Amino acid sequence: MKKLNLLLVILIGLTILSCSSDDNNDGDNNNPIETETFFKKSITYVNGIVEFTREIFYDSNNKVQSIISEEISFNRRTLQIEYSNEAISAINEDVEYDNLPNFSQTYNVIIELNKIILTGSVDDRTIEIYHTDNYVDLTKVIQTSTSTIVFENIFLRNQNQNIISITDGNIIFTYSNFDSNKKNDPSGASMTYEFDNFFKIFNIKVSKDNPLNSEYNQQGNTGTENIYLEYDNLDNVIRKSYEPNSTDNYTEHLYIELE
Repeated sequence: MKKLNLLLVILIGLTILSCSSDDNNDGDNNNPIETETFFKKSITYVNGIVEFTREIFYDSNNKVQSIISEEISFNRRTLQIEYSNEAISAINEDVEYDNLPNFSQTYNVIIELNKIILTGSVDDRTIEIYHTDNYVDLTKVIQTSTSTIVFENIFLRNQNQNIISITDGNIIFTYSNFDSNKKNDPSGASMTYEFDNFFKIFNIKVSKDNPLNSEYNQQGNTGTENIYLEYDNLDNVIRKSYEPNSTDNYTEHLYIELE
């Protein structure tokens, strides 16, 4: 009888441990550590030589803290973002030139419902970015002292939020053949526009999907461009080129995981 009671005690103990283990496992499954990939760096090669790099740094809240772009043998540009109560309040710009005097200024930032206004402290220009649902509609550069529009880019999209055309002065770019259900190419796929770094800072998109073909028309002069994109298993673009399997002219993108 004592042996039977001892056996029952052991069985009950094992059952309790098993239930406790299952509970812990359920808790782990219900509360996994969530991670997300963020664009970190682009490296562009021309004739096998690095021509351009861009790297983004994030703060502890996964917000863009700074962007460093470098055109090799020309300049290195740093944008440092200032936050106030989690909102962007100013952007500091520093440009180091190889053969010209360095340049520094601060952009004062005003954020309205569908409009972002960036006013430079030195170069007498104001940049206006108009957007709808975080998709850019229009960008303007205005001479601050005279309120004169220097130039503007107009963005048109279809009902799927894919870019149809971008007008840049007297040049019209049109886009087609979208690589659907993939993440945006950090270098813009075949799209041509200004202020890409500011779009990244404010998390503004140009197109839902990546266009693989573009055409331009400049007062009757036309041309086409085809883009080839490679993706990782998370649908991030890791390589862009203008011809398949190019080993000399391409851009590669690197990503990091942040919790």
